[in-house]
Amino acid sequence: MKKFKFKLLMLALLLGLSSNTWAQSLEVSGVVVDDQNVTMPGVSVVLKATTTGTVTDIDGKFALTVPGGTGTLVFSFVGYEAKEIILDGKTTSYQVQLASSTIGLEEVVAIGYGSLKKSNVTGSVTSIEPDDFNQGAVSDPRQLIQGKVPGLTMTRNGDPSGGMKISLRGPSSLRAGEGQEPLYVIDGVVGASLDLVAPENVESMEVLRDAASTAIYGARAANGVIMITTKRGEEGKAVVNFSSYMSWDKISNTIDMLDADEYRQFNSDNSLLIDDDQNADTDWVDEVSQTGVTQNYNVGISGGNKSTTYAASVTYQDKEGVIKNSSQEKFIVRANLQQKALNDKLSLNFDLSSSVKEQNKIREEVFENMLRYQPTVGVFNEDGTYFENFDKTDGGSYYNPVSLLDNNVNKVKTKTIFASVSAKYNIIKNLDYKLSMSYQNTQVNDNKYFGRNTGLSDYRTFNGVAERKAYEDEQKLLEMILTYDYNINDHDFKFLAGYSWQENNKDDGFGRVATNFSNDNISYYNPNLGSNTESIIAPNVSLSTLRMISYFGRINYSYKSKYLLQASIRRDGSSAFGANDGWGNHPAFSLGWRVTEEGFMDKQTLFDNLKLRLGYGVSGNSLGFNPLSNIIRYGVNTDAQTFYSNGEYITATTIVQNYNQLLDWERTSMLNIGVDFSVLGGKINGSVEWYNKKTSDLILEAQVDRSAGIWPGTNGMVWTNVGEMENKGFEVSLNATPIRNADFEWNTSLNASFNRNEITKMSNFQFSTDSIRVTDVGGRGQSGDRQQIIQVGQDYGTFFTRKYAGKDANGITQFYTSDGGVTVNRSDAGLFYTGSPHPKVTWGWQNNLKYKNWSLSFFFRGVAGNKILNATLAQLNMVGVAGNFNIPKYGLGDSVDDYNSDVVSDRYVEKGNFIRLDNLTLAYNFKLNSEIFKSLRVYSTVNNVFTITDYEGVDPEIDIIGNEPGVDNENFYPFTRTFLFGVSATF
Repeated sequence: MKKFKFKLLMLALLLGLSSNTWAQSLEVSGVVVDDQNVTMPGVSVVLKATTTGTVTDIDGKFALTVPGGTGTLVFSFVGYEAKEIILDGKTTSYQVQLASSTIGLEEVVAIGYGSLKKSNVTGSVTSIEPDDFNQGAVSDPRQLIQGKVPGLTMTRNGDPSGGMKISLRGPSSLRAGEGQEPLYVIDGVVGASLDLVAPENVESMEVLRDAASTAIYGARAANGVIMITTKRGEEGKAVVNFSSYMSWDKISNTIDMLDADEYRQFNSDNSLLIDDDQNADTDWVDEVSQTGVTQNYNVGISGGNKSTTYAASVTYQDKEGVIKNSSQEKFIVRANLQQKALNDKLSLNFDLSSSVKEQNKIREEVFENMLRYQPTVGVFNEDGTYFENFDKTDGGSYYNPVSLLDNNVNKVKTKTIFASVSAKYNIIKNLDYKLSMSYQNTQVNDNKYFGRNTGLSDYRTFNGVAERKAYEDEQKLLEMILTYDYNINDHDFKFLAGYSWQENNKDDGFGRVATNFSNDNISYYNPNLGSNTESIIAPNVSLSTLRMISYFGRINYSYKSKYLLQASIRRDGSSAFGANDGWGNHPAFSLGWRVTEEGFMDKQTLFDNLKLRLGYGVSGNSLGFNPLSNIIRYGVNTDAQTFYSNGEYITATTIVQNYNQLLDWERTSMLNIGVDFSVLGGKINGSVEWYNKKTSDLILEAQVDRSAGIWPGTNGMVWTNVGEMENKGFEVSLNATPIRNADFEWNTSLNASFNRNEITKMSNFQFSTDSIRVTDVGGRGQSGDRQQIIQVGQDYGTFFTRKYAGKDANGITQFYTSDGGVTVNRSDAGLFYTGSPHPKVTWGWQNNLKYKNWSLSFFFRGVAGNKILNATLAQLNMVGVAGNFNIPKYGLGDSVDDYNSDVVSDRYVEKGNFIRLDNLTLAYNFKLNSEIFKSLRVYSTVNNVFTITDYEGVDPEIDIIGNEPGVDNENFYPFTRTFLFGVSATF
């Protein structure tokens, strides 16, 4: 409440300043004409760095009141180059002429270790600017571009402490985590933490989608590259930006379960005895949920002169989850200083950032039990203790969900500091040398406390259990780059040569456990007040180090900006691989032909721009597995064997992991063909891409025959290269401005991606198999079953399940056998390919409408062609034991005699198609004549407005990145619908 009052006070103060700081203004007017001296209606006229502006009328005329009389007017119109006019405080009438241009081609976009004009880019690069970012309660900068980039798939849920999972153009690895994530480059620093970036501070984001663009980053770029550029200071007066919003989250959907009356009636109708009935009527979802309130504040200042520019910002966010006791609080400080010296030949850049993130996490058992726990019992017994039925708890994971929240704590505190410095020196004309160094340190304190009243079977007999784990991750990076630009007549060359050294140390720390506390008051804070026990194993923390050394080079060539060439090579050395394969080469090339620059295109009037592109490259992947996997490792003998020494028995150690010096790089090659076009004076532009991405030498921990010369560890597994995978498809991106006049403007953009994934090989000389069965969702009598398969000719993670054959005369679920018959015996049922978790189509559609000072934006996105294994619904649908657990309304048509009602089959493999109105934002920009206020904008946003889908689960946006793609298995935080009000101002 105090924070809310603080926000209102700040807003009142700002508005008060606005109303009392009027300064003398200047009325300016004029006319805008094109390069043929024809007047131009609908031209945008804006006072730079403010929202003060207007548009020209039907005769091309404009009139504007300029606070203070000085500043810079910016004139812009689709298909024409923007023009700036500096006001001198005296002149009041202007005639402005705009030159025609091809829309967007002179924009500069970031590429690896540099930038290019958009017109000269030959690879597949998508650039997203702030006007196109997603609006709303955004806590992760990646959310800004969700659904905006063809081929870029993101999944997330409502967990305030949860992250996003991302893949680009389909999976490129069989490993989860970093093995399938894109590489993030923040302000040129490879692998910098996203925790350091507040969404409000992002200036632009570029996504490098093909290997011709990503190969310059070599061994970490197989899954694509996302480049984030943050805001920098500019020459001029200091500018202060303030933004704030407050949002309210509600659970958007849940599985419909029986309420207490329906539950009693169902059991009565079917002659089932309810084992626990206290005459209660408890809605467990309501008991554990709340309205999640988020507050976000960002303040930034920037400015500078010809030699020095600066920018600094502070961001604070406090986000409550819709499940009680779940939250995230984050504080980010960021500063940048750029300094020129030695007659501007030397450019220095300093970045310093720090973030502190505190997360309250909840146990996954809450999500299952808030649905299946019986509604006929209350939260508490009459004596005030939590109701529990330990007879059912000990046989599974049946726990009072409120008790799970109240008696178990998991608080994670993450501190990240980052510092970088770079020096760029102009040796001679067009020859520059740049030295960059950065250091990042992340400290994590993961604290858990299981209270004396916890119902968890692993902890409830210990009178309180405190677990504390502390570790740090460290990243050091040194890079040196030499660039040379050379021009002779119509030939333009750009040369780049570089060296990179990087060391990552992860999980350097320790853990401790203590038990037997006299009370719960101190939680995990002082383990010394408890006592150690051998019955609880301390959390494991094991240091791992990855070192990489790289040499790289690139050449860009342009002839008359018509014929374009880019070629690069990177040679990486990594400590993650065996001595025989420690180095890998990653070459790439791409070609471009700007057809509209040819003489034979002079007379055509359809295309303003037409460019053809062809690219091929190879990038690598050395992440997603322990970098120590290629060495011999020792551990305690798992058979607890001992030997006698110096009068006592000592536990023996043994080899738990043998080295594999033949472990090789996982490589991804990609062929990309693209067409960029613009028509109707730039009112419609876009691109079409076709790609074929092949990943070879897939790295996987697999069972290996000892005759291959490798002795697996005690788990019988070893990391090895096992096969190949292919993704191929095409992508479409369209942007249009259907309407633009003096009062109204409509911009729209559409992107779509069509991808096909296939495993093409699953063997090498060390390892050979027809298939690997993966994913055990569990369930009654189904432990050890595997519901997905990795097999040649199939998509990665194809569902491989029993096939539903309806009910027999007694209402028992039947399954098809391999020979086409039917059976009620689950062990006799055949297994069939029952669908792919990977969408055939993903798409997004953005619309921005402006009417005078009002703006409205809405964004749809969706997927089609994928399947979801709804294991959550299957495991809830145990109608035969409805007297012990609540059941979903979905199961009301099943017989209580159906002992197969919850058996996983294609009955529970559902279509994952959905259409979602993901964002709806209404905003108003105030016209201000204030000396202090340059702009003021208020807005309201609704996220996840509605979803159209046939999926029976909570939400069809299921994780498709990782080892169990497309599986909904009782452990997903509920999705939310968000209502937001915000304000932003510039001073």
